[in-house]
Amino acid sequence: MLLAWRTIGVIQLSEQWQLTNISATNLYRITHTIDGNPSGTLRAAIGQETESIIFDRRLIGYRPGVLEGQLFIKPDGIENRRLALQRLDKDAVNWLVKIEELIDLATSLPLPISDIDGLQDALDSKASTDALAEKAAVEHIHEIADIDGLLDLIESLEPINNVISSVDIPSSVFEGLIWNELDENNSLIESWFYLNSRWQSITKYSLDYWAPTSSISGSTSYNIAMDDRYDYLFKDFLVNCIYSGAGTVDGTTNYWRAIVTTQPTGTTFANSGAIPNDSLSRRFSLNQIFQPAQGERLLLMYQKYGSPPGVKIGVNLRYHLLRK
Repeated sequence: MLLAWRTIGVIQLSEQWQLTNISATNLYRITHTIDGNPSGTLRAAIGQETESIIFDRRLIGYRPGVLEGQLFIKPDGIENRRLALQRLDKDAVNWLVKIEELIDLATSLPLPISDIDGLQDALDSKASTDALAEKAAVEHIHEIADIDGLLDLIESLEPINNVISSVDIPSSVFEGLIWNELDENNSLIESWFYLNSRWQSITKYSLDYWAPTSSISGSTSYNIAMDDRYDYLFKDFLVNCIYSGAGTVDGTTNYWRAIVTTQPTGTTFANSGAIPNDSLSRRFSLNQIFQPAQGERLLLMYQKYGSPPGVKIGVNLRYHLLRK
């Protein structure tokens, strides 16, 4: 059987709620497109909207190459309603979604308004507000807590807060949550992103080290202190080596290499291998987690094998911190 689909919206997701065209059907399909590689998890909210009230909300994520199906049953008594979408993550990539409705199932799944918790009260409140809009204002003050169910309804209509700034670590977490860790003076210590069930620093740190002179003829090394309060997610390792003077570089017997290891554990997680004589920078992907013990340090070494010429050599090591 062939199904007939009609586009009701093509939306570039943002922090503000955005609406499709009016729709009376119940079954939709969504196509996702992004313009780059996201650094974390992409998250958004989708729901039904009528008279500026957004209900039946749910979370969606970026799904490459997939036609995603969503069932939204239009309540009986709602004449016009649209779908509403809001982006929840802070990733820099642009996220475009196309929403299509299945034309042939427009009225096949009735649902009473009363079956959706809080919707009837919200609509009644909206109608009362509209009817009194042109009348003189009357002072009629209530605390929100005095009106049964109002606080829950207000909280349900507000977008999910995915950025928290606090001294203490958040007690309720989810993938994509951002936590600005503060000290007792409300100064920022670190910004964290909750990913793969761990807090990862948003900052990507970089260590840059060059040989101590413009041309070295023997091995040299650096000891770099590590903070054992955190684990380290080493992302990549850039090596630049420019040979100078006479000598043979053959890649097996006469060459330079750069390695990064740890002391005293002795874990080697970055090794350039023999660096060829082509004056090019090379980046090596690492994506390795290291858990330093107290007193642990990085050992960055430039090592000479055989009788290659002298070099100008340097290393760039990038990493994220992970809270233990």
